[in-house]
Amino acid sequence: MSDFDFYSESFLNTLKTNKYERFCDLLNEFNVLLESIDCNHDNSSFNNNIGGLDCDRTIDLILETYLIIEVLYPEYTNESYFQGTFNLENQYMIRNSFQGFMQSLKKQINLKLRSNRLEHLTKERREILKFSLKDNIFYYEFSQSEVEKIQVLINELRSQISSCTLFEEPHRERLLKRLEKLQQELHKKLSNLDTFWGVLGDAGVAIGKFGNDVKPIVDRMKELTKIVWEAQSKAEQLPADTPPPALPSS
Repeated sequence: MSDFDFYSESFLNTLKTNKYERFCDLLNEFNVLLESIDCNHDNSSFNNNIGGLDCDRTIDLILETYLIIEVLYPEYTNESYFQGTFNLENQYMIRNSFQGFMQSLKKQINLKLRSNRLEHLTKERREILKFSLKDNIFYYEFSQSEVEKIQVLINELRSQISSCTLFEEPHRERLLKRLEKLQQELHKKLSNLDTFWGVLGDAGVAIGKFGNDVKPIVDRMKELTKIVWEAQSKAEQLPADTPPPALPSS
């Protein structure tokens, strides 16, 4: 049995399952119970601070309903409202105040439900849109191990180029800036490989000019070219035997 006088245990359990969606059920049940109390049809008895038994039951119903709301919807209740309502001049004013409170609460909960629904629909539509566009988004993809290997190669190239005395200073600075930019933009998925090929092309000028004198740099560049070309070949579905762009011979 429920510990409440007016609301059954089964009814309260239904409220707990979807409390916001079922607030109207509580409001409707409250109105039905209120109408079933005799003094609801005898307004004159409300004008006395001391009413009859039915008036006491009206106050009991209001109090019980408010306590349910306090438990299920605490964000919409406060102690000052509770004290203010039940300290009104007579029971008729208490009843009217509480009915106004219930209607106000209904509006607030409807706004919350509308907001929740909008949030849910927005999230759902975003997922649908993301899924539908997925196959139309072109990108080049590296594995995690390839990303880590590229980072190692870039660091080695920066060190080798910085220490190599054969490069003219403007060319050295340009190469180092390209490598720095490449390192900053490196992700597992890239929309283009322009930065990679820019670095390799620029370095190729020095390789063709200095030959074996920059062999360590050539070796790192060849490793980098191999990784980048594999990603490009896979993304563009090139034949397996398609050769990568050749670096100048050292």
